[in-house]
Amino acid sequence: MNSSSLCHFVSVLVRRIDLIEDELLNQQCVDSSPGSTTDARNTSLMRITSIVNQWTTVKEDAENNGNAEVLVNETDLKKLLDCCHKFSK
Repeated sequence: MNSSSLCHFVSVLVRRIDLIEDELLNQQCVDSSPGSTTDARNTSLMRITSIVNQWTTVKEDAENNGNAEVLVNETDLKKLLDCCHKFSK
């Protein structure tokens, strides 16, 4: 995935963190038994984490080369990662 796509995905995810967190909280109340929904959620959360980690690597490389174009709120990014870790099992 190219750096432009990564940046776009991460910025969308970060802007939607409150919605993502609310949905995960709602699903936690509804989903008490393991199954395909839980597996799909865990797969999605792992993929979000992977995308953020890839973006972080690309961002650090760009900063080291003087080409930084970071337009993502770091606090919200941390909240997104914390949320992914909290709700993945």
